[in-house]
Amino acid sequence: MIKIEYPSVPQEYLDYIDHFKGKIKKWYDAGEMGNKAGKISLCDECKLLFRFLLKSDNLKKLLLLTADQLPVLINETERHFPVLKNDRINRPKTRSNLYLCLNKAFYSLGYCEPLFPDFKLTQALGLKACPYCNEEEIIVWDFEDEGLTIKNSELDHFYPRELYPYLAISLYNLVPSGKICNQGDCKHNKDTLVEGLKSPFELPDSEGFLFELVLDKGGITSYDTFSTSCGIETHVVYKDLYDNARVFRINLRYSTEMKQARRVWSLHKHCEAEGYQKMAAQKEKALGTTFTFDQWFESELDIIPHDYNKHKLSKLSMDIWRQLEKMRPVV
Repeated sequence: MIKIEYPSVPQEYLDYIDHFKGKIKKWYDAGEMGNKAGKISLCDECKLLFRFLLKSDNLKKLLLLTADQLPVLINETERHFPVLKNDRINRPKTRSNLYLCLNKAFYSLGYCEPLFPDFKLTQALGLKACPYCNEEEIIVWDFEDEGLTIKNSELDHFYPRELYPYLAISLYNLVPSGKICNQGDCKHNKDTLVEGLKSPFELPDSEGFLFELVLDKGGITSYDTFSTSCGIETHVVYKDLYDNARVFRINLRYSTEMKQARRVWSLHKHCEAEGYQKMAAQKEKALGTTFTFDQWFESELDIIPHDYNKHKLSKLSMDIWRQLEKMRPVV
């Protein structure tokens, strides 16, 4: 799990809030929403909710609630509209009218419309690797709309839109992710509250998982025997991330990442060679400085230390490099 945070709220998202508020006003005045092929009349509860959202900055305040505030919003929403709690827990085949209205407004006519700035959110966070697993890259693709090329990116609804439709465009409910983490075998439509998951927006740092090379008695003797000489073990450092490790199958997935582990080991072995050490010493002397651990790591693996959001498998690489440094004989 990699910590993510916005330097500031993207202006494109703030502009979209104003745009969406205008749509709500239009739907409220008409008493319905959608086009001819999929019109839906607003139920009384939806009208009540829309009337609240149109007052002052209520819509903006709700859409900008932080990740740790969203459970409070869910509890309050389900307290005022118990039918939504029934829709979430029992998942009936026929959902309530309020659910259908909210899903239509916030998901079908909100999140799914081309104007929603999903790629801009990923861009603003500076993400290239999935924050759930750091094992895969975030998918970004282009599509054409009215002659314009629009960039799109994979966003996971941390609280699934199928269960919490009113959170479908909430800023801190949208987590850029990789395909595997956002599919059925991992999180997908699992109920976040029931599973006890932690959002990347809530993390204090990115050190919640620790990856370790577990060596056989004989240790690693060569590049060719690397995969049979060791394995990768995942340690959950923060107790509140055990459920994340389970749902996203972190231990199983990382146990197969021997190719990257071998690459890190090989580069570190290269750095231990006498010739390399002499070259490094000459370079440090010429520059009048001593390179830090982080600088050697970056120069060899082309990964910026601790900036795990830019490179997949960067947390694994850093952890193994640290471990190998500790195992290096003291000269």
